[in-house]
Amino acid sequence: MLAGLRNAPSERLGQILRTCCRDPTQAIANRLKEMYETYSQHSQPDEEFSNCAKEIASRHFRFAEMLYYKVLETIIEQEQKRLGDMDLSGILEQDAFHRSLLACCLEVVTFSYKPPGNFPFITEIFDVPLYHFYKVIEVFIRAEDGLCREVVKHLNQIEEQILDHLAWKPESPLWDRIRENDNRVPTCEEVMPPQNLERADDMCMAGTPLTPRRVSEVRAETGGLGRSITSPTTLYERYSSPTASSTRRRLFVENDSPSDRGAPGRGPPQPPPLPSGSGRPRKTSSLSLFFRKVYHLAGVRLRDLCAKLDISDELRKKIWTCFEFSIVQCPELMMDRHLDQLLMCAIYVMAKVTKEDKSFQNIMRCYRTQPQARSQVYRSVLIKGRRKRRNSGSSESRSHQNSPTELNKDRTSRDSSPVMRSSSTLPVPQPSSAPPTPTRLTGANSDLEEEERGDLIQFYNNVYVKQIKTFALKYSQANMTEAPPLSPYPFVRAGSPRRVQLSQNHPVYISPHKHEIVLSPREKIFYYFSNSPSKRLREINSMIRTGETPTKKRGILLEDGSESPAKRICPENHTALIRRLQDVANDRGSH
Repeated sequence: MLAGLRNAPSERLGQILRTCCRDPTQAIANRLKEMYETYSQHSQPDEEFSNCAKEIASRHFRFAEMLYYKVLETIIEQEQKRLGDMDLSGILEQDAFHRSLLACCLEVVTFSYKPPGNFPFITEIFDVPLYHFYKVIEVFIRAEDGLCREVVKHLNQIEEQILDHLAWKPESPLWDRIRENDNRVPTCEEVMPPQNLERADDMCMAGTPLTPRRVSEVRAETGGLGRSITSPTTLYERYSSPTASSTRRRLFVENDSPSDRGAPGRGPPQPPPLPSGSGRPRKTSSLSLFFRKVYHLAGVRLRDLCAKLDISDELRKKIWTCFEFSIVQCPELMMDRHLDQLLMCAIYVMAKVTKEDKSFQNIMRCYRTQPQARSQVYRSVLIKGRRKRRNSGSSESRSHQNSPTELNKDRTSRDSSPVMRSSSTLPVPQPSSAPPTPTRLTGANSDLEEEERGDLIQFYNNVYVKQIKTFALKYSQANMTEAPPLSPYPFVRAGSPRRVQLSQNHPVYISPHKHEIVLSPREKIFYYFSNSPSKRLREINSMIRTGETPTKKRGILLEDGSESPAKRICPENHTALIRRLQDVANDRGSH
């Protein structure tokens, strides 16, 4: 992939950079030099092997530079095709973009030589916020055709980790972007393309939805999430700040919404919402791209969990509406927590209020079958915590939380309350299945002053249900007539494989399949490995050369020149049986 390249701009790339209003060539070179020095300093574990480690680090960084310039040239050319003669100085001066791209290249080189790579070490030493790093992953995969399946899968797994918990850390730029967006989190309908939304009244959809296990496979084939759903087409949109919008769905502006105790997602009262519809343009800021990917990921995981829990489509859409409410109205619930924690809590609370109870034990059992599942997700959940960066002015001690059983005693209605009844449904811990879960943590060398953690049930009873209960009860049987409308559910089908070059020495590619009119069985020839005769391969080659199938020649022509009705297959009847019968006839004719 890097044969014949050097760790410097090619003649073509140098010419492109010089045509910018402000030539970024020297700034790029200086940045790479500074990043190399940083990487070398962090790649010397001890004196005995320091020379060897430095040599390896130098070689890896040199390969990363080659890949960086190669991909940068492709990215710029793709941007020029989209934007025409527009000057690219603005985006080429984005420090976050260049650092993220070089870090991505270095992670790919490291993973290629020593799996499973070095994430998130590389982003940490270069001080690249993960909220910015994820943006370049899809761009990188689209720009480089020579990536093997394992590398693409690795990068997509990194993106998923960023989306489901790493980007939600208190120090993440995500919270700054939300504040810049009038303290608003966009809804799924605002950021998803209309063709990827399953409306509340759509009880079935054509095609097969993705499952979490298939997501990694499909994304490795298609080159990332961006091939499945429409993503912003320019780097400018990926790295732009959100634009304020007056649109807000009426679903989430009820007067009895949960209290807004300093929540990052709260904003001033919104004007009446604009009518929604497929004609409304979708937002394309970097914040919208982030939440588009988050909603897609959550939708895939929730659909899989609901299928395993035997949850109806109607209840699944109520669960999704509750989950979206928690993200839009209570984004602070995600701070220092995991997307899967909110999904499991949404399943439990909506099943409880609709009298279709699902135990936490069963929910967790199904969750553990998903490929991304980790035991610490439900064993170590943030209950309370203070951060120096956000709450440094308070130093009062935190008292231990009431147990789920004690909390239930304060509830007046045991039948209608969605509070968890007992903590006995937690799975029995397995040896070495998860790190210890202390009630309180303190760290002198981190920004943590005080932190209290517990299991998922403690989080549900002590934090989650207090903010979600009022909204969730609107969907109980007693309030069915007054229930808010359900949120549209994201629906994404598997895309076609990305264009991949088979060899750097030959211009041979595997390209995405173009969707055309489906051919009838009589215009196809099937070859089954270890089953069909070799003659079938010769017939296929002949068909490619001449454009005619051998089966056509065996048809009995009538006087008017048309084929015999017995040999004619109706295009409307493409059933499996007819296709199989045609295959049998073809095989018999070849003997």
